Amino acid sequence: MTPVYITANFAWHEVTDSYTATRLGFDNSLPASLRNNARLMADRMQGARDHLSAKAGHDCPMPISSWFRCARLNRHFRSSDKSDHRIAAATDSTCPAFGSAFEVATELAANMDWLGFGQVIYEGSWVHLGLYEEKNPINKILTIDWPAEWRGRPRTRVGILEH
Repeated sequence: MTPVYITANFAWHEVTDSYTATRLGFDNSLPASLRNNARLMADRMQGARDHLSAKAGHDCPMPISSWFRCARLNRHFRSSDKSDHRIAAATDSTCPAFGSAFEVATELAANMDWLGFGQVIYEGSWVHLGLYEEKNPINKILTIDWPAEWRGRPRTRVGILEH
């Protein structure tokens, strides 16, 4: 089947594609009421891709590992019920043609206001981009990692910081 694109480079199937949901038998279909959020997020992701591509001087695809998450999928990942993934307003992605996740997070955080993102989180091997600005400004630009001494609990720090 030919993909139906929301923008030049982001297709509708990417909003709901989830290996984990498929494996666990979860219905990760996007409710019609969230289509506008998905469209807006796709526009912002397209802007991010275009920016990274222009900066690099070549095309820089941004594979999406997570976008919309149904409640069951979101809970499986132990994510908050208030996560923007629940409303199709957040993505987890990489951009290997541009650089490491750290380099991508650093570049997007420096340009997040004009790109229209409310949140940039560097999570080690991927970058979380949120559409809506957090009520607490300290949550705008973060690094989340899982140091061994924290025994599997995530550590959250303000800013884009190398691990």
